[in-house]
Amino acid sequence: MKLPQTRLQTRHKSRNQRIQAGAIALSVSILFCSKADAFSFYRIADTSITSGFSSISPGLSTPWGTSDWGTQILNRQDIGSAFQNQMGLAFNSKGQVAYFAQLKTGGTALVLYDPKSKQNINIAITGSEFSSFNPGISLNENGEVAFSAVDKKGITSIKVGNPKTTGFKTIADTTGNFSSFAPGLSINDSGTVAFWGNSSKYGDKYKDVYIGNGNGNLTNVSKCSPPVGPVQILTPSNGIECPVNAQRPSINNKGEVAFVGDNGVFKWDAGIIYKIMSDPYTYKNGSYHDPNINDLGRVSYGAWRNVSYNSANLLTSDGNTNYLIAGNTLPLHSIGRSASINNQGEMAFIGEPWTGYRDGQGYGIFSGMPDYMSPTYGGDSQKALADMLKRDKVIAVGDPLLNSTVVALSMDRESRNDQDQITFWAKLANGIQGIFRADPSPGDSQWNPLMPTSGTTGKNGTLWSFINTPGRVWFDPIPAEGFNFKMTSDSLFTEIMNFPANFTKPFLVKVKDILLGEFTAGDKVKFSDYSYELADLLKDGFGVQEFTISGISVDPSSPTAFPIKLDFSTETASFDMIAILSKTETTPSDGHRPNFDGNEEEVPEPTTMLGTLLFGAIAAKIKRQRALAKKAAN
Repeated sequence: MKLPQTRLQTRHKSRNQRIQAGAIALSVSILFCSKADAFSFYRIADTSITSGFSSISPGLSTPWGTSDWGTQILNRQDIGSAFQNQMGLAFNSKGQVAYFAQLKTGGTALVLYDPKSKQNINIAITGSEFSSFNPGISLNENGEVAFSAVDKKGITSIKVGNPKTTGFKTIADTTGNFSSFAPGLSINDSGTVAFWGNSSKYGDKYKDVYIGNGNGNLTNVSKCSPPVGPVQILTPSNGIECPVNAQRPSINNKGEVAFVGDNGVFKWDAGIIYKIMSDPYTYKNGSYHDPNINDLGRVSYGAWRNVSYNSANLLTSDGNTNYLIAGNTLPLHSIGRSASINNQGEMAFIGEPWTGYRDGQGYGIFSGMPDYMSPTYGGDSQKALADMLKRDKVIAVGDPLLNSTVVALSMDRESRNDQDQITFWAKLANGIQGIFRADPSPGDSQWNPLMPTSGTTGKNGTLWSFINTPGRVWFDPIPAEGFNFKMTSDSLFTEIMNFPANFTKPFLVKVKDILLGEFTAGDKVKFSDYSYELADLLKDGFGVQEFTISGISVDPSSPTAFPIKLDFSTETASFDMIAILSKTETTPSDGHRPNFDGNEEEVPEPTTMLGTLLFGAIAAKIKRQRALAKKAAN
């Protein structure tokens, strides 16, 4: 068994840049688009008079006081009442959304929203085959929905359904070895489902994580129990991954499975179990929860620190380095469960600032949390909070939505897709409940980055200039073998917050001649963590004036050239990116890139982008703005 060591790094990641968006009428279930701070909001379904739903079930991620932390605080009864009948929701990169709704005609439906037809389609309904549904659903890119239900005979089963067929595939049920299942499950694009099962009819020790695709055979992933029935396992493991907690695991498209035990977070890959995090000196045994693995093998999870006070942390890890995303520390009081991570390593989670947490006001959905001890804030937590509400907030209680005001919010671990759209549940002051989608603005996504302000070319290479741009956003220059980033204003580069996905090889990061290492999508480079290596090159203890990224191997299917997410020591900064041009330029082989609707839009030929740089930058920027406007008009 391979159990690599881990190290912990803190990070802060966020969003920025605003876009004006007016009210736009769309068809059927998507009826409006309104301007928010950094997102545009679209309605998927609601309980208005014209809908067929009397109520819509929230997702499984809620504020701290309703997140089953085992501790309740004062004045939270009103918050808890907002989250009755939590059942979950799921979202894929094609824009499909799965959720549960109570019908005005009676019964509960498992519903799939289809963005192409703009229709909400019932996958399963109580009263026919099923008497009730259990919490937790998962949705893959093929529109297949995995769920758990109880039939009229009292048999609990894990099923897979889709809108193209009327029948259901059975993954496991309680007629055989299993007596119960943990709430929630996970399905990948191959149709393989991961779940936690309890075979207590054979003894209390028969509790494990399993995978299956409906062919009658199951594979025991955690291997903490002796073999039972058709389950494929030879000998029990009895490793540090045992005992396994009764929580939903997560499976990616490589077939890797993330799960939690009392002693930590673990990843199963082709029969081998790897340690993601197991640190009893830092985190409480039994506190690890909500594992979520993306296609790059990066796992997000939560854990409680070994202190006497409320100390939940949200982290990500590739199995070697653990990054702190957010936690119950300034400027936040607390974070919710079931955070979402996409294949770019971008996050979404429920957070509650210190102001208003006791009366349930002010909590919201965020994409990151700034480090209030960074040079940008100098330890001023209120300044960091103000910046977090401005840049990181997706939506919060008290915000306007659908001609009313948000009074409750929830999301789930499949809420953020690879287009950086975020789906959530909201309850409004006028009594309406609904499922909504938040679309990012320029700079908020790898697929919609900020373009250069200007560009020049000369015998020494190509130079792109970004002038007075905010930090913690995505920037996109032209294709090249590498880039030298050089600050031109009174600021410093403090962190590379993320690298682009869809590249086949890791990137090399250097400061002058000092190699900091190889990095891929989801990794972060906080320059202050390399103080020993950088010595005098690290200015004021936290940033550098320039750095170089090389080893860029352009993937022909990549939808963008080389977007990158950066942060500075000041709120805004100006810098140049000098391209190290490749001998041969490559672009997507079909000349297209996906847009937010799952369709395609043309991209400029490389000769256009490399010709007159100033015109190329402006043309690309205008093209993207037109594409966004065209999408909104549709």
